[in-house]
Amino acid sequence: SRINLIPTGTGNGAVNASANNLELQVAGTERIRVQSNGKTGILHSTPEKLLSIGSSQAEGIQFTYDTTNNYRNQILNYWNSTTDTRMDFNIARSSGATPATLLSVGYDQHVGIGTTTPVTKLHIEDEDTTRDALKNVLTIDGGNQNNPYTGFGMGLNFAGDDYSNVFRNYASINAVMESHNSSTTPAGDAGF
Repeated sequence: SRINLIPTGTGNGAVNASANNLELQVAGTERIRVQSNGKTGILHSTPEKLLSIGSSQAEGIQFTYDTTNNYRNQILNYWNSTTDTRMDFNIARSSGATPATLLSVGYDQHVGIGTTTPVTKLHIEDEDTTRDALKNVLTIDGGNQNNPYTGFGMGLNFAGDDYSNVFRNYASINAVMESHNSSTTPAGDAGF
């Protein structure tokens, strides 16, 4: 079955029902397909998931606050080959701003925060060019359920398999509280 939609201007649209599929066409090209199993494709004629979106370079999903597109967030896809991809999560923090990439996941299993070209498994980059100030680019928060007392603290461990495939702790950075006094702010020393 087919329903043709004839507008008052130029162009046309159609809704097709064939082979257990429902298809929406615009200007003679299929744009949306709903299969009998409920899987829906947008610009994708063979959806494998409940929602499959076919896209080209730098296309994806955009979320907007209202119909003006002044406030928008995006999830966009990129391909640098047939075997490697990247997905960027972009946020526009003010009205009319171009969304900036805050998180980039993909190429060679790397994650970039503040960069779309991470060179390590986790690459954090701060665009701030201030040179005369201490910049905090990573905070590890152990929560506040059990505040540490003297001699206790939190740490960051570096571990992995050695050449014999034995898991080993190679190094750690620890912050240990030197003293605990409710009237002062506790201080800690980083240790290796």
